[in-house]
Amino acid sequence: MERKIAFILRDSDRYRQSEFTRSALGLLLEGHTVNLFIINVELKKNPYILENLEWIVDSDGKVYSNNEKNADEFTEIISLEDMAKKMLENDFIVPF
Repeated sequence: MERKIAFILRDSDRYRQSEFTRSALGLLLEGHTVNLFIINVELKKNPYILENLEWIVDSDGKVYSNNEKNADEFTEIISLEDMAKKMLENDFIVPF
């Protein structure tokens, strides 16, 4: 059964950010829908993270952030209020 899973990142540690995208990608490959929410931090985009983001977006996943520094072709910048509404559309929420 396909589930919608939200991953929430509020950590600026590069390792945690890599694990955030890797974990989301793993569940995506298991057939679930994933939505990534990056709150108040700047995502440190290395080639590994960028490749994961591209794969997630290409597989109908979404990436949201409220930090303008994260604006790119993968990430939609939205307010915290809009993030909260979108989070409620998911079956599970995984905090990082």
